[in-house]
Amino acid sequence: MTIKLSSYGISDIGKVRENNEDVYAELPHLKFYALADGMGGHRAGEIAARETIAFLCEAIEHQFSLSQRARSIEEVKNDLRHSVEEVNKWIYALGQREESLRGMGTTLCFLLFYEESVIYSSVGDSRIYRFRKGALERLTKDHSLKDARFKSKNVLTKAIGTSSLLEPDILAFPLKSDDLYLMCSDGLTDFVSDEKIEKIFNNTLSLNSLADQCVKAAYQAGAGDNITILFIKAN
Repeated sequence: MTIKLSSYGISDIGKVRENNEDVYAELPHLKFYALADGMGGHRAGEIAARETIAFLCEAIEHQFSLSQRARSIEEVKNDLRHSVEEVNKWIYALGQREESLRGMGTTLCFLLFYEESVIYSSVGDSRIYRFRKGALERLTKDHSLKDARFKSKNVLTKAIGTSSLLEPDILAFPLKSDDLYLMCSDGLTDFVSDEKIEKIFNNTLSLNSLADQCVKAAYQAGAGDNITILFIKAN
């Protein structure tokens, strides 16, 4: 089975923030896509997100360059799990070493399209959705608690770099043509409901129009955070 992928990403600062702490990356030659939403004062969150994405992309490049044979899905999942554990240790150590970065962390979600499977993971509250046959399905579970004092503020229960140890969940399922994937930071999902996103999907055709409509909906709802969206379409 040969399925081609097309993608489109956008990162918007939103109405409130002074800087953008969201980072996303696309490695189309490896069919790997990742997104991170940093947290921490004095631009520390921005550093955590940027370093996490750079570290992970380099690790993926390295894994595929070393591969002399086709790896099984379980082998790839194990390699990814190790990479996430290592980037967590790196970000945690960086935060411990530099006072200005103390307590920093980041969410992380990624998709890897490998052979006839989709491998994915999420840490924190950045989400991955799958849109199939007119229905939107959330694939990931938020690792967060709502802060009762602030309607749109989440308290993360799991993140990259906030603890020296992390046990990431790496999951996989069969790849199907015509599926559309959405990866996003909570700057979208804190302000736009899943039902609203599904409606946008059912009324919009191109990936860039989808991204524009999602950002527009977040702005109409207040856009109190950075909004980062990455679409991947299996054709």
